[in-house]
Amino acid sequence: MRPPIVEHLDILIVVTLSLNAVVKGIPLPYQKLNATSGPCPFHPSTFEPLPSPLPDNISMAIENVEKTFSNVIDPNTAPGAVFGIQYMDTFQYTQGIGVKHKGPPDELPGADTIFRIGSVSKIFVVITLFQLYHEGLVHSLDEPLSHYCLKFSIRDPYNSDDTVTLRQLASQLSGLPREAPCYSNATTENSCPLDTQEILKRLSLQYRVLPSWTIPSYSNLAYSLLGRCIVQKVHPTMKYEEYVEKHILQPLGLANTGFDYTKSIISKMAVGYDADGNKASLIDFGWDAPSGQMYSTINDLLKVSTFLNSAYGSSQPKSEILPANLVREMGLPVFLNYDGNTLFGTPWEMNFIDSYLVRGKGGDAPGYSAMFGYIPELGLGLSVVVSGTVNLDSAVQAAYNAVIPAFHDFMVSNAAVKIPYPPIPETYMGNFTCPFGAISVNIFKKSKILYADFNYSDGSNNLSYTPALKYHSELELQVYFVTSQMDCLLGEELALNNAWLYFDEPNIHMISPGFFFPILQCKFTRTT
Repeated sequence: MRPPIVEHLDILIVVTLSLNAVVKGIPLPYQKLNATSGPCPFHPSTFEPLPSPLPDNISMAIENVEKTFSNVIDPNTAPGAVFGIQYMDTFQYTQGIGVKHKGPPDELPGADTIFRIGSVSKIFVVITLFQLYHEGLVHSLDEPLSHYCLKFSIRDPYNSDDTVTLRQLASQLSGLPREAPCYSNATTENSCPLDTQEILKRLSLQYRVLPSWTIPSYSNLAYSLLGRCIVQKVHPTMKYEEYVEKHILQPLGLANTGFDYTKSIISKMAVGYDADGNKASLIDFGWDAPSGQMYSTINDLLKVSTFLNSAYGSSQPKSEILPANLVREMGLPVFLNYDGNTLFGTPWEMNFIDSYLVRGKGGDAPGYSAMFGYIPELGLGLSVVVSGTVNLDSAVQAAYNAVIPAFHDFMVSNAAVKIPYPPIPETYMGNFTCPFGAISVNIFKKSKILYADFNYSDGSNNLSYTPALKYHSELELQVYFVTSQMDCLLGEELALNNAWLYFDEPNIHMISPGFFFPILQCKFTRTT
């Protein structure tokens, strides 16, 4: 059966494995011809440990990061900071800058110095959501919040008649107000000394800011509702803070991360300062704790980025926190902003730097600022904490501009791609044709790698692409592009990389007469 020709946008065309050719009359997958697009940026799929000593460009990049964050320091309003860089689970670099507190004795903050992390706390709300979803206690990420907080309601001036879901809350697309309605009860010690019942009662009198699934509108309220409601529903005797401590912090070994500011914790903290240089008070966020109450250290934050990065790449160790597939789902973007570069995820604020999507979460609490980030495609994590309320956006951008090219270059130059080689390569080597049209394949070997040179020629177009072939069994080989040879969208639409070739049984001379290539719905027959 000839597969249908598909119309794609304004161009009705068909494609061969040349992937760039306009092919007339051949019943194959389609593409939109885009003369301006180049090959998709190449991201290595393997992660090699860093050598010792470090490569010069990585050492220089780390020095530039330290200079960048040193410029954030202000001796009066932000006297101390610590940053850390993590690569895979094999390399970690941390550095303190400035002082742990103003006044004698001068003490350098370190990787285990505790700082408040503000909205970086929201990461743990999302991990909680995905954990409960994995365990079946949350049935769907798209369930209404009202399934977990039965009395939840809010006035809707848009008459949108839509429900607020867990996924919307976790990705800033719920349309809820920015802050919890704690105002009249806030004190200098506790900014929200209320319970969920009172919050829901007050919220029922307020209006939504936007309909859901329109554009992001940042909401601390959304994350506190999400954390409080789902834990209260599935573990009625456990507070949200207790759940996070037992099911996330302890399993990850985050010994210096938590919610309660005990004397022991305070003794290990950097002192935070306000915009006037005065010591900031450690205000309790009360009911609103899920959205911004937590403290942590650079060492602990790098453990979190190591955990998140471990779900990518060829080696994915099992985790009692979350399975790798859900960690990867958690790292996906949800909304692309109109600038075409910044995105929202769950709970990430994202942007592209040198073709890499940086997943980040910034946070502020009185007297402190923090920024957490990771790039799983590089196995890279970068975090910084500061003992003052400062805008870290430009400094973090500059830090990534330094480290991303350095680590990318290292990975590209040291990519150890293992392409399994068949025991008898001659079984597959030779020329093959497809009866549908002018498509030919020449399978050959070079340096212990088997390649398939796919060619299309109709007299006016002569195009070819040459992926490698991975050996899996005597009759099963797999396409693998060692480098990018097509634009990103086209490659994803065609689903060519990692596609399978199914060979016929070899004859008595161990030569296969042909193979079936499902992506083209074509049986290729040997000609030589």
